[in-house]
Amino acid sequence: MLAMLYAIAAYAMFVGSFLYAVLFIGNLGIAGGLDGAARSAPLEALLADVALLALFAVQHSMWAAPEMSLGHLLFALGGTGSAPAAKEG
Repeated sequence: MLAMLYAIAAYAMFVGSFLYAVLFIGNLGIAGGLDGAARSAPLEALLADVALLALFAVQHSMWAAPEMSLGHLLFALGGTGSAPAAKEG
């Protein structure tokens, strides 16, 4: 039951995000669409973009580390360190 509620919530968030993206790109009914006026100075916008890209790069670099990959694999396998046996039939 909890999984179904999570799936419904995730789907609703996707549909809302997708609808907002369509409205943003089409300049339809939302404040500050794609072609709207700039809300900050170009230097501020550049610094914000660089900071977000750096955060993204650091997070992805950490996930690429062998220790993190092994820890995630062990967690996904239930902490057993071995893959579950395949079912025959």
